[in-house]
Amino acid sequence: MGQTTRKPKSIDSIFSERKEPVICIVHPNENAYSETFIHAHIERLPAKVIVLHRSSPPLQDMLSLKQFLRDNQVEAVLAEYAPVGVGLIDVCEEAGLPLVVHTHGGDTQIDDVLERMGTRFLELFEKAAAVIAPTVFIQKQLLEMGAPQDKLIVNPYGVDTSLFCDANPATSPPIFLAVSRLVDLKAPPLSILAFKKVIERHPDARLIVVGTGPLLETCKQITRALKLSPFINFVGIKTPTEVAEIMRNARGFIQHSMTKSDGECEALGVVFIEAGASGLPVVATRSGGIPEVVIDGKTGFLVEEADIDSMADCMIKLVEDPELASQLGKAARERVCSNFSIENSIENLWKIIEIGIKKYIEKELINRFELRKNNLIICIDWSQPEDVLLQKIESILIKIASQPNPLNKALLLDTRNISEESANLALSSVIMKIFMEHNLEQIEELVIAPLGELSEKEWSVLWNQIRGCILLDEHQENNAIPKNIPILTSEDLEKI
Repeated sequence: MGQTTRKPKSIDSIFSERKEPVICIVHPNENAYSETFIHAHIERLPAKVIVLHRSSPPLQDMLSLKQFLRDNQVEAVLAEYAPVGVGLIDVCEEAGLPLVVHTHGGDTQIDDVLERMGTRFLELFEKAAAVIAPTVFIQKQLLEMGAPQDKLIVNPYGVDTSLFCDANPATSPPIFLAVSRLVDLKAPPLSILAFKKVIERHPDARLIVVGTGPLLETCKQITRALKLSPFINFVGIKTPTEVAEIMRNARGFIQHSMTKSDGECEALGVVFIEAGASGLPVVATRSGGIPEVVIDGKTGFLVEEADIDSMADCMIKLVEDPELASQLGKAARERVCSNFSIENSIENLWKIIEIGIKKYIEKELINRFELRKNNLIICIDWSQPEDVLLQKIESILIKIASQPNPLNKALLLDTRNISEESANLALSSVIMKIFMEHNLEQIEELVIAPLGELSEKEWSVLWNQIRGCILLDEHQENNAIPKNIPILTSEDLEKI
């Protein structure tokens, strides 16, 4: 019938020899220092990661992008922010790639973004392999927008708990730390106003402000106007390592986040997790997803938005009771280590991406081979004499086609040891002979398909759809069949 070109690999060797997966992360901002969550995805996902941002050449033309993804053998695309995902719907569909969308809060909250995207968000929800929300708060918003429950997954941000650690509020001086972009969402002027009330009671307290942004000059002017310059130090942008070091010497962390007039509010705030991991109590507002990290009275204090008096009172408690600060900080670290470690976050994200890849391959295989309820693989030794081989294939097809319910079966011929052309010729010859000699009309109702060349990933996904294997020769080697797939006898076939 044809010469054997290569011996089938065992399923164990297929998995052990799988190449490193390739994914493409697309995000809008090349050098956004505050987007530590995106940097973590790029640096820590267990794959070869190709990064594209707004100004990357492949993103300037969708045809070029599609070719770029194919040339680099990309297996999935991770879009950071929903509007980025909207821009990738068509190209991922045309390239045959699963699109995973990671929302981050403002991208699905701001009124003008929602108006500009319109129904495209609904299209994104429909066509994306998965939509990730960093908090339950954002998940609820996405559900209200029409995101399907089965695609919507909550995966909180995580931090490196080995880097952010070892703060000791009980022995640290009354230093408070604020780390953020200096923007309306973070409302740094309100933190300054609250801190002024702390200074009035405890002039030995200090505030360190890390970060920059459009409100930096405003904050400095307010500081000078309130005569707080000796007590507040603006230190600019710091690396994560530098921030971790500052946190080790602080009494507590503060941020007075506010919901903006356009609807944007705090999705979660990685910095709250970093502070908790360090062992610092947090004083913040009940805004957006913050209460999912900071537990009022247990890991810190939460106040209502715009309530600077209550914020000041909470800070004063931490100044006057270092042991309380230490107690809250220890509880915060325990909570972060259990629920917000970078290892857990990245592991969960990778599982979501892998499932997206698997489901996409599964969908493609179901469509390509018309898979049904009972899918059987016929394993064939193609090196035997042609007449013997054809007779065996004919016998098994007649047996299955003669059963009461052939419509629920798909027969797949393992053609790894023969060319697809030769397999198709053999199959056509057998089916024609059955038509002419046996008048078995039910043969038309069977799905009979040579598998052709499948990738290792396609094989690993296909096995999950297989009910059993049929060996045409009882002494035939079956080391390419997973151990959990049963070898079916003639009697077994009658029961399927």
